[in-house]
Amino acid sequence: MDLDLDLPGEPFAMLSERVGTAIRGVFGADALRYDPGVPHISLAYAAGPEDSGVVQSQLRRAVRPNRAPLTVGAVWLLDVIQDAGRSQYRWHEPIARIPLQGGPR
Repeated sequence: MDLDLDLPGEPFAMLSERVGTAIRGVFGADALRYDPGVPHISLAYAAGPEDSGVVQSQLRRAVRPNRAPLTVGAVWLLDVIQDAGRSQYRWHEPIARIPLQGGPR
C-alpha cells in the first residue's frame, strides 16, 4: 500500500501519533515497544530471504487505479504477539474499538 498523506503533519501520520500518545498515556511507554514503520498492508510473509521486487513490479502494473482514498472510521486496540519461531503474529479478542469522529460507524 503506497499511502499518501503519511508524512509528518499529514492526516495518517497525525492519526498514528495521536493513537500512540493515547496508548502511552493509558498503558505506559512499554505498551508501544514495536515500531511498525511505514504504513502498509501485508500480502504475505516469508520465513527466509527472498526478493519482493518481482511481486512489487507486477502489482504496480496490474493494480489499477494505483491510488485510492483511504478512510479510517475506527481504531482497534489489539495486544499483538510476534512469534518469530513460527513466523506469525497472533492476538486474542480485541481490547477495544474506538470509532473516529466523522468516520463510518
